[in-house]
Amino acid sequence: MDCAAHVKLGSPEYLEKFFDKVSRNRVPISGAFDLTYRCNFRCQHCYAGHLAAEPRSRAAELETEQVIDLLSAAVEAGCLMVLLSGGEPLLRQDFLDIYKAAKRLGLIVTVFTNASLLTQDHLDVFAEYPPHLVEVSVYGADEAAYERISGVHGSFGRVRTGIERLLEGGVRVGLKTMILRDNVDYVDAIEALATSFGLRFRVDPMVTPRLNGDLTPLQQRVDPQQAVDLEMRTWERRADMARFFKRHDALRERATAPAHRLYRCGAGVASFQIDPQGFMHPCLMSQSIAYNTLTTGFAGAWKAVSAAVDRATWEGTGGCADCPNILLCDYCPGLFDLEQATPSRPPEYVCSLGENRRRAVGVDELEVAGVGAN
Repeated sequence: MDCAAHVKLGSPEYLEKFFDKVSRNRVPISGAFDLTYRCNFRCQHCYAGHLAAEPRSRAAELETEQVIDLLSAAVEAGCLMVLLSGGEPLLRQDFLDIYKAAKRLGLIVTVFTNASLLTQDHLDVFAEYPPHLVEVSVYGADEAAYERISGVHGSFGRVRTGIERLLEGGVRVGLKTMILRDNVDYVDAIEALATSFGLRFRVDPMVTPRLNGDLTPLQQRVDPQQAVDLEMRTWERRADMARFFKRHDALRERATAPAHRLYRCGAGVASFQIDPQGFMHPCLMSQSIAYNTLTTGFAGAWKAVSAAVDRATWEGTGGCADCPNILLCDYCPGLFDLEQATPSRPPEYVCSLGENRRRAVGVDELEVAGVGAN
């Protein structure tokens, strides 16, 4: 499950102080702009799969200038990093206009794409205005495996060609995959493909419901122990997770968020998501909190989202209360809501991921309740 863009800007110590100050002052330092939920692939696990085939005429997507105006307003509010995503953002004919506007505003831009629609025009613009990162989703290492996921003939060849062209153009590229029932036996081969390109690779086992609450994608979830074995199989990944623990555990001592706070991440505190129709959410999964930027403006929507996150509380017992794995399990109120669950009765799969990750990383004791907005 992807949240807002993560960008390395300095040492962990510097970032800790920086984001602590940003969170206290409610500066929307990072945001995701999902430019469209349309896509040229038909992946069954996709959270926007019910919208992938919708024609532009019915999608009610923001116009070019509306997106650019929101980017400008975000910068004025303090935004530094943006993720341009979808769906498949390159489906929009105005993608390059939006991308160039973001770069000219001084934003650090990450692009999520399947790379199959990449053209020379994209490469020329990326050469003139380099992105921080173009992260490509890869679901197989050969045509048959890839087509089983994407549902589109010839998709693997186009994706691979897109990756090669990005690298030839000197673009910084990352590869990722979802761990799915339909590709779990090919994750090693996908990682080998990434290694052959000399690229950093990440995996994600957290398949989510569709944004309309359809639980069909959950059929693609892999046994949590098997998923974590794949996710944490290298020393580097285990070390990254351990460093994440250590950093956030240190923040616990000075955290000021009340224990009953529902949102314990930066969503609605230092980050936001804007959907293709212009509604701002704390994050992609939090569909129940939504404010129309076209009627309230960026600043008004951010204020409303921030207030809604602050009002969202949970005073139950059991479940996530004082759970030592809450930094490990992909705890997310938005995800819980889509799965018709609560922190009192969280999804079993989420809990299993947390427990298996704890064992894989080798954490003995970690008090994380009240980590708050960091």
